[in-house]
Amino acid sequence: MKTLKIHTYKGEKVRNDKEIKSSNSIVYSELNTFETQLYSGHYGIKLPLEGSENYVINGKKFHVKEGHYLLTNPGLKTEVSVNSNKLVKGICIGFTEDFLKNLYTNMNSDFKSALELKEDSSDFMLVSHNYAIKNSLLSCFLGTLKSKLTTNHLTQDYNEELFFLDLGEMLINDQLELRSKINNLNQSKFSTQEEIYRRIDLMNQYIHDNYNNNISLEELAKIACLSKYHAVRCYQKIEGISPYKKIINLRLSKAEELLLKGYSINEISDSCGFADYRAFSKLFKKVYHTTPSQYRQIIEQ
Repeated sequence: MKTLKIHTYKGEKVRNDKEIKSSNSIVYSELNTFETQLYSGHYGIKLPLEGSENYVINGKKFHVKEGHYLLTNPGLKTEVSVNSNKLVKGICIGFTEDFLKNLYTNMNSDFKSALELKEDSSDFMLVSHNYAIKNSLLSCFLGTLKSKLTTNHLTQDYNEELFFLDLGEMLINDQLELRSKINNLNQSKFSTQEEIYRRIDLMNQYIHDNYNNNISLEELAKIACLSKYHAVRCYQKIEGISPYKKIINLRLSKAEELLLKGYSINEISDSCGFADYRAFSKLFKKVYHTTPSQYRQIIEQ
């Protein structure tokens, strides 16, 4: 079986090699300044390791920084640019159309109805979006790639066939889960669903980054460029809960973590965004059916 090959470019123009065009590929680059139109014959995963990269896909702009990744589809005009005083490092993983479509059709017939694809998979499209690396199999896999690349263990741990099969399956499963969410929206056009998802995900990322602060619905609606009504309704349809409930869940999850680390009730209520220790204790008891202090004692026993 073939060892995984990584095409490496350092301080030079990334060439459109024939080998990269004709097969699945992984490209590692180190560049300060760079601007070109990319070969668009592949499904792609763009993953910055250090610094950030700028993409324009059919006129839509994406600023992708470390801790995020971008998915791209074949057949679309895709441009990339890098302009930094510091070295920007990144990897670009490409799947040929035939490989990913064949993998899709061979995985599970349920995917066809869930993703609303034709029998020949000709309509198979990824949701092009600037994704934050979060808790999903694909994100965990991409996070592992970053560490393995820095220690030069990637080619030692994978052969080419298994690498692209594993990653391709995770990519399709992630998109299946996403499409099951955005199919709850009342819009029939995929492009409209895709755009609403992007806006709601901006809300979601803002909530994750600021849940310990006071977040108003006006702020979230402004971030999503939606009315307050549509921001809440679309968020509920995609995430399954309201923005307020999401904020509370994140605060309680962090509070539980700090509680087990020995922080005081006052420290936890302050750092997690609760009004005061009384409000924290009351909400904690409502959800966990015990007080924070009693919960800590139970866990420590």
